[in-house]
Amino acid sequence: MTLVPALRRVFGGGPFAEVGEPALAVADERSRTVAAAGNVGHLQWNGNGTADDGWTGHRIGVYDQDGLRCRHLVRSRYPVRTLAFHPVLPLLAAGTGRYDGGYCFEGELLLIRLDSGDAVSALRYPREVLDLQWAGATELRLVLAPCYDRENPAAHRQGHPVVVARPDWGAVGPARARPPFSSPVAAGRC
Repeated sequence: MTLVPALRRVFGGGPFAEVGEPALAVADERSRTVAAAGNVGHLQWNGNGTADDGWTGHRIGVYDQDGLRCRHLVRSRYPVRTLAFHPVLPLLAAGTGRYDGGYCFEGELLLIRLDSGDAVSALRYPREVLDLQWAGATELRLVLAPCYDRENPAAHRQGHPVVVARPDWGAVGPARARPPFSSPVAAGRC
């Protein structure tokens, strides 16, 4: 006998249900879309508390402004700190990150194509992106957290401004991964 699942209740009814508890939203009049970021929470398994290995509840949704229909849903490894639509291209930049509780500030810069929903992580090394904004079609201004807080008592209050210029942000592909077994601290990066 095959067991058929039964629907008992619907979680997350309402706007932006796909991203869980919304924490951030920005609108883009040019593309008539809204981007929202949130957290759907942890998985719960009665046999072993929460299923934290490999699970992240952080989500970014791209919605139509009319009716808030979800076009794309992207998973993020880290909490989303900031979102910004590109002024010309169908592109959304998302800055993510967190303090790992030990000494590193880790995160990523996600570039999400609005036409396909494809996302790439554009930073070579994990780094918390505290803020970002487009400064025209070719420049992206970022505020990055320090790599780590070792021997830096002001690390939790600092941000490092960076301007990245690219002639075509739509052509940015995934960042090259770190070599296996490399130590981010030994390399001077987190």
